[in-house]
Amino acid sequence: MDRSTMGHPGKLGLCFAEDESNPFWTPLARSRGVPAGRSAVTVFGFCGTSIHNEENARDADGLTASLGDVLTDMNGLGLVGGGAGGLMVLGGEFARIYREAGWDRTRVEAGLAAAAPAVAIPGELLLVRAGSNAGLFSTVLQGWMSGPRGSQPVTREITP
Repeated sequence: MDRSTMGHPGKLGLCFAEDESNPFWTPLARSRGVPAGRSAVTVFGFCGTSIHNEENARDADGLTASLGDVLTDMNGLGLVGGGAGGLMVLGGEFARIYREAGWDRTRVEAGLAAAAPAVAIPGELLLVRAGSNAGLFSTVLQGWMSGPRGSQPVTREITP
């Protein structure tokens, strides 16, 4: 019997596949050292999710500023310690905006770190591309905190 006060989608497990079909975007596993052509899984303990809808930002700079505000508003992201404080899932429309502006993963990560310096320091936020191509949405899976006592993402190569 479940006796929790609050629940969230990851309570029993949340699993999704990253969209690796676009050569513009380096998949998460590759960015974490898994060679191209290999399968991998990343496990990340998180507190809950926060969906962000942005209907006004139609360019990469505006979108990055808006996403930076979301990250800044979320408590727990980027606490000092050296681990990822969250995982941001970029939907297709957001990925399209970045792609059309010529922004790759590295540029998006740097832009978010500049837009939210207190929380999105390098290495504190994981980015994945997943979800529908319709709608200007992203979702943040918020970790407990970073560092040894917080959410420590682990990526491992798997053999299908």
